[in-house]
Amino acid sequence: MTDSPRPRPFRIGITQDDQRDLQNRLQRARLPDEQEGVAWEQGTSKAYLQDLLAYWCGGYDWPKQEAWLNSHFRQFKLRVGEIDLHYVHHPCDNPDAIPLLMIHGWPGSFMDYHKLIPKLQQKGSLRRSYHIVVPSLPGYGFSSAPSRPGFGAAEIASTLNRLMLALGYNHYVAQGGDWGTLISFLLGTRHSDHCKAIHTLARAFPKLRHPWHVAQLLNHRLPILNKMPITLTQSELKGLNKLDQLQRHEYGYRHIQGTKPQTLGYGLSDSPIGADYNATCASFVSRLTLCL
Repeated sequence: MTDSPRPRPFRIGITQDDQRDLQNRLQRARLPDEQEGVAWEQGTSKAYLQDLLAYWCGGYDWPKQEAWLNSHFRQFKLRVGEIDLHYVHHPCDNPDAIPLLMIHGWPGSFMDYHKLIPKLQQKGSLRRSYHIVVPSLPGYGFSSAPSRPGFGAAEIASTLNRLMLALGYNHYVAQGGDWGTLISFLLGTRHSDHCKAIHTLARAFPKLRHPWHVAQLLNHRLPILNKMPITLTQSELKGLNKLDQLQRHEYGYRHIQGTKPQTLGYGLSDSPIGADYNATCASFVSRLTLCL
């Protein structure tokens, strides 16, 4: 499938029928029992979720949010290969501006950058100018999902590179966090003729061929040594130990998503609350509390 010849302007428009259906599903939601005294230890607090659902049903104004999104972001869609890609595009009137591709992670969206975009557009003698492009990753938000297995980070990086070229940006820089980190890395290594620099928010992975990296791994992993700042600082050891705890207790979702995503899809498609750790109400709240 070839790329479409030109971008199509896009506006978010959730129908009244869909909004009413969502309200009905939320109001009829049946929450599971919760053991006494577990608080957040086994997942999202039931009491907290009940309060959040009450707000979602009675206090949240989606039409207002939809109008805000449409008024603040120049949104488009472009067919890139098999993906009908949604993206935000804010070009700059400065011909020397730097094309900047900003890539969100999971379970995020282009809204991850809603505070950063206007700051990057502010004009000033000491500020650089940017052509800003923020896509919705394939399968996220308003971008279509791949129709075949095997469409991974490398394919996403290729799709985003083709998007930038279609927009006339033969050379650009990329920034990303979470999944955006890996995608940015692939853009910088596999599409370096076009992607000239990257900035990532996640940690870099050590290379076993690098002696200093091996020394740092030993400092982190070996008993007793993992309490002593040798090749790592005390702050770095503390951060890595916290990451270890996170991986032991909070990463179960990664295994099931990586092995049986279709099974999860049935529940996610039917329920806006969701029992999964994906971008659903209960699960997103549970993940958010880990970061606070």
